[in-house]
Amino acid sequence: MDELIELNRVNSGIFPLLSWFEQFRLKLKNQKGWIMRKFLQITAFLPCVLAGGMLFAQAGVSAPAAMSSAPAAAPAETVNSSMISDFQAKFDAYKASAAKIQKLQEEFEEAGKKQDHARIREIQAAAPALLKEAEQTFMAAVPVALNAYANSDGKNAELNQFMLTYANYLLTQDNYDEAYRMFTAFLSKGMHKSHPEIFEMAGVSAFGANRFNAALKCFDYAKQTGAQLSRQAQSYADSIKNYYVEAWGDEMALRQKEAQADNLPRVLIRTSVGDMVVELFENEAPNTVKNFVTLVESGFYSNLPFHRVLAGFMAQGGCPKGDGTGGPGYTVPEEYSKDNARKHFRGSLAMARSMDPNSAGSQFYITFLPNQSLDANYTVFGRVIDGMGVLSKIERIDPQNPYPGQNPSKILEMKVIRKQNHDYSNFTKGPDK
Repeated sequence: MDELIELNRVNSGIFPLLSWFEQFRLKLKNQKGWIMRKFLQITAFLPCVLAGGMLFAQAGVSAPAAMSSAPAAAPAETVNSSMISDFQAKFDAYKASAAKIQKLQEEFEEAGKKQDHARIREIQAAAPALLKEAEQTFMAAVPVALNAYANSDGKNAELNQFMLTYANYLLTQDNYDEAYRMFTAFLSKGMHKSHPEIFEMAGVSAFGANRFNAALKCFDYAKQTGAQLSRQAQSYADSIKNYYVEAWGDEMALRQKEAQADNLPRVLIRTSVGDMVVELFENEAPNTVKNFVTLVESGFYSNLPFHRVLAGFMAQGGCPKGDGTGGPGYTVPEEYSKDNARKHFRGSLAMARSMDPNSAGSQFYITFLPNQSLDANYTVFGRVIDGMGVLSKIERIDPQNPYPGQNPSKILEMKVIRKQNHDYSNFTKGPDK
């Protein structure tokens, strides 16, 4: 039973960074081979740290004048000197790693021109270690940079640039809640005066975090700077006005009633990257909830992988075969065509299915951000109420573009921690499909 979600996923390239990697990455997009895809995945957040200034605007937008040259030295009073020294040491290590990758890029292009296949294979073999080193040195600089930035007045250009890179990295990891906090911190320190693109980026992160009113305000501020919103940001702004203002209002009213009743079933999902708690919408999708609770209590989900995890979209799991073709041996009917069917927001829990509306079984997915296109097409039967940050840690896995060495994140176990006092095993089933 093929339960892959069929609708087109949200474009994951929300804000491509204009770095010295950008042209290289564009060239690789149509190339086959796992290492080329890994280049695209890991270098998505590498800034232009070698050529004087880093660009963070969307494609086609020039960097502010303040970023067109090498960063100026920070005034002594800007931040504690020991903090900036610690940051600089970590940042220099990252730049050294980035320089190695840039050199490898140049060698790769030269080998391609010469059709030197032996050298191309050598580069493919050397690339993983360098990519890992770059990611590790970048992440090692993050806590030091966060500490320095928290104690700064926001005027250190190089520190600001690194923080912007990290905020963009959070977006690539679908960590919209933390990204939104970062961008609001930037705005509070006045960074938008030299980086007006922050308004749009803050709007995107707010949208992903279900903060629709805040997103609209950010997009409006972005327009006031004279900037033209990217196609993705404009689509978000339009969908908020035309859909999410009402949809989110309805959702919040339901959540308030649910909080007052405080009796919906809850399930703990223990994964290899952290724990989440989901609350189940028994009022709107009772049959689906009964099926899920029954499977959880039987231990069905233990040690199953998140086999399909697409950036900017969702994490899918629950397949006993681990490849998206398995199920429990039966199906359950859809409940998304009901008048009271719930909608997809960040952290929504829904049933995966094939093209047949009534083909859901055990596979489920959790959305990384709101997705209107899935509404009234897939049964939403719950939402994450604790552990939302785990979503950004789940290993991204595209079954259509796998590469060697990928280790899918796993569901270690699920446990029902609350349910209502009735039988959950008497749900409606259909034949396996």
